[in-house]
Amino acid sequence: MTHAIVGMDLMLAKQSAVDAQGALRDTLIGGVEFRPSRPVPHDDGYM
Repeated sequence: MTHAIVGMDLMLAKQSAVDAQGALRDTLIGGVEFRPSRPVPHDDGYM
C-alpha cells in the first residue's frame, strides 16, 4: 500500500551551506557578526 505525503511536491533537495570557495551561502542578519571561538568545556562535553 502506498501512502501519499501531503506537501511532498514542495520539498527541496538538501543543499550545502557553503559554496565551492567555502563561503557561507546564507543571507546574514544585519548587525550580527560571526566570530569563531575555541570550544568551551561543559559537563556534557563541549560547546
